[in-house]
Amino acid sequence: MIAAKQVEPDVSKRSVELRDSPEGWRAQLGAGHPKLSNDISIVSVLLLLIGVALNLLQFAEPLPKMRLAGEGERETSEMPATCLCD
Repeated sequence: MIAAKQVEPDVSKRSVELRDSPEGWRAQLGAGHPKLSNDISIVSVLLLLIGVALNLLQFAEPLPKMRLAGEGERETSEMPATCLCD
């Protein structure tokens, strides 16, 4: 039988590229301070969810003010014409 050999990626070039990038900074933070990295992730997700919720509220705000097609026409034609003049 042939034994399976696990191939290791060559990270020597990649580590140099990552060192000066935001991805590298985040990886170093995660390795050195896993609790802080986790807290930053939680805050990021919460801010994203707050932004989505605010956008949904802005989208839903004008919906109750909209009329369906033909809704206003039926109401005016069924109502008697009265004048509320003094």
